[in-house]
Amino acid sequence: MVLAIAGSVVMAAPGPGGFRGPCGDNPTAQRVNLTDSQKADLAKIAYKMLDLKKQQFQVYVKAGAMTQEVADARMTLMKDRLDKAVKDGTIDRMGMGMGRGYHHSKPGPQPATPNK
Repeated sequence: MVLAIAGSVVMAAPGPGGFRGPCGDNPTAQRVNLTDSQKADLAKIAYKMLDLKKQQFQVYVKAGAMTQEVADARMTLMKDRLDKAVKDGTIDRMGMGMGRGYHHSKPGPQPATPNK
């Protein structure tokens, strides 16, 4: 449970204004700029989470739900992004997504596939 809470801090912390605490997009939350030590703590947690994601992908591979190539490609992408965020000092800005107000669209009707 603690890792999940910490993960939400790492993955949901806002961007240029710095970390806003547990309230996420709450505009009344106090903005806090993290110290290098705090960013290092977040990086440690993020790398642990990355290792857990790797374990999860291996379960998917063993179950046949994902190929090893796809798992490797996803892990490489996630590790590269995390490494860049740690190097740039932007670890507190990860997980911004599409920003406020973005909603996933509902998929439309799929085209019919011809009978073979």
